[in-house]
Amino acid sequence: MKLCKDCKYFSKGYRADWCHAPQNGYSVIDGSINAKFAHVTRSKPLQYAGMREEKCGPDALYFEGKPVSIRKPWYKFWK
Repeated sequence: MKLCKDCKYFSKGYRADWCHAPQNGYSVIDGSINAKFAHVTRSKPLQYAGMREEKCGPDALYFEGKPVSIRKPWYKFWK
């Protein structure tokens, strides 16, 4: 199962979770990627009125996994 929290485009905010996928479109003001609510982006098509554009959906079409970082334990910093 592909979860939003495991996607590289996901960011957790104070009150909302955001999707920054390039498929959301770009801002005409500064060229940054538009952020959309993650729960709206992953909802079924046409579940929200007026939101007919293509979305990631339950199938996670735009999902890309976060890169895995291998960290040493803190106590091995001298090695």
